[in-house]
Amino acid sequence: MKNFYLITLFALFIFSCAKDEPAEEKKMEPETTTPPVVETPDDTTDNNNDPTVAGFLYTSTNGEGINQILKLERLSDGSLVNEVAYATETIGGANTAAGGDAFGDFDSQGAIQIIGDYLLNVNAGGNSISVFSIDRPTGDLTLIGNTDSNGERPVSISFTLKAGSTDQYWVAVGNQWNNPNVQKDGEAIERYPNDEFHVLDLTAQDASDENRNLALFSFDATSGALSFEKKLATYVRENGGPTCVVFSDDGTKISVSTWGIAHFGTQNTSLEEQHSSRIYVYDFSNGEVSGERYFEEEGIAGSIGQNWAKDNNSVLHVSNFN
Repeated sequence: MKNFYLITLFALFIFSCAKDEPAEEKKMEPETTTPPVVETPDDTTDNNNDPTVAGFLYTSTNGEGINQILKLERLSDGSLVNEVAYATETIGGANTAAGGDAFGDFDSQGAIQIIGDYLLNVNAGGNSISVFSIDRPTGDLTLIGNTDSNGERPVSISFTLKAGSTDQYWVAVGNQWNNPNVQKDGEAIERYPNDEFHVLDLTAQDASDENRNLALFSFDATSGALSFEKKLATYVRENGGPTCVVFSDDGTKISVSTWGIAHFGTQNTSLEEQHSSRIYVYDFSNGEVSGERYFEEEGIAGSIGQNWAKDNNSVLHVSNFN
């Protein structure tokens, strides 16, 4: 693979299906895919030297009921106070009855992004993307509506500015579908969703491939309108569905990490049970992808968090669960 280098970081992830990475408001920088943050004026203490509000932080509950966005005030001393919840009117992705000792856990990164005066988040159980408008002075959110993710279990959002525009964006969404896995070993071994799934030819095409995909949308940062464009790619069961999608800072590349099939809860990980995850990279231009290539290595599954090096479209940093 020419001019493409992958740095793999091994990390232990604690199961947390109900927690997504927070997004923070700041001054908008259109050329970056990093969630923007808005700061309050430089005078962030009152006359008594007490901390005052310096910004806002957002995360989602991703629970078993209605998914909610939580707003926290970020004070000038770094503390977080005054939690307020905003309903998405659709459900989160948690299911504690699934997956044995994993209690329904599935891993991902990038569930919330802020574009201009709008917050976008995925609803993993409702198979939708919510758009909220942001009141900048107060940080309050108002739900504009929900848009079908055109797949199953959307988990990650990324965006890049359209060429020649100041308020029109491409938005990419990774639909994961599910996270098959194997736990324990020997007579105690457990396979999810069931034993029958794991004896199938998972490299073969399947109707579920359409629900494991990279979906493309257009977003109008003036009106807040989000509209589906197309599916850019679909993925077979062998290497799993997306866990994280990221545009490079210049918008010329998009990367997709996938789950694979992890084998955990054992000191004897089996390469016969485990299936490798992949890191896909595509060239991106005017709403089209080309030049698909990927990194894959036996013994590495559950690739989750990933990001492009700053101002770089040839180096990726990736963390792996298994």
